[in-house]
Amino acid sequence: MNDGYRPPERTKELLFNMVPTIVWVTVAAVIMFTPGPSAYDRLRDFDGLVAGALAVFAAWVTIRQMRRDDRSNDIRNEKVLRAMLRSDMLRFERMYYPQSSELADHLERLKQLPLPALVDRNSVQAWLDQAVVLERILIEIFATLHQPNWRASLDLLGGFASAKHAELVEDAKTLSEERDHTARMARTYLKNGELNIWLSLQQRTKRSEELVAFCCNGLEAVLEELEILADLYQIERTRLKRP
Repeated sequence: MNDGYRPPERTKELLFNMVPTIVWVTVAAVIMFTPGPSAYDRLRDFDGLVAGALAVFAAWVTIRQMRRDDRSNDIRNEKVLRAMLRSDMLRFERMYYPQSSELADHLERLKQLPLPALVDRNSVQAWLDQAVVLERILIEIFATLHQPNWRASLDLLGGFASAKHAELVEDAKTLSEERDHTARMARTYLKNGELNIWLSLQQRTKRSEELVAFCCNGLEAVLEELEILADLYQIERTRLKRP
């Protein structure tokens, strides 16, 4: 870069500030170097030029004041915007830590949760044992999604992320209800051993597996949106544990 280089905006500013000097130097030069009997006569001959110079100067003063007002407004608006962004950033940070790590942990546990296929009575008992673990995970998911800092900052998620969050909550509720109903049915089967319960139980356990997959997808979508917002708000993600 050359030493004499000026950015375009700065060049425009310099030229604008030179307008009065250029105008008055030009007027003075014309009057001084025009032949005439006296300075008064020359001024009288160029009264139109002087009036035009005064009009240009008045316009320049007006424009300069308008530009100053615009700059003041821009600075004030920028401060307001920074304050708003700072407030949103702090809200999102309280939402992000530690809830993101907790949701990532829940996702990892859901993915690793084995829900055995039903083939005999022993597999029913094994499914019930895993259903207890599933219940604990769901309780923890609901606890995370209902934390005050999380709920108070949901408006920061935006339309798409809010929709994914709503789907996650709905899928988790449905999975919890399905798990409870299937667990009751499994206990009834272990007690009575009725064939019609066995067939319904097989269908419900498959439905539970599908809902677990839906919840995993919902958690992944919400976590991805959180990471996008973390980049937007320049939040460090070193403390976020992802599977």
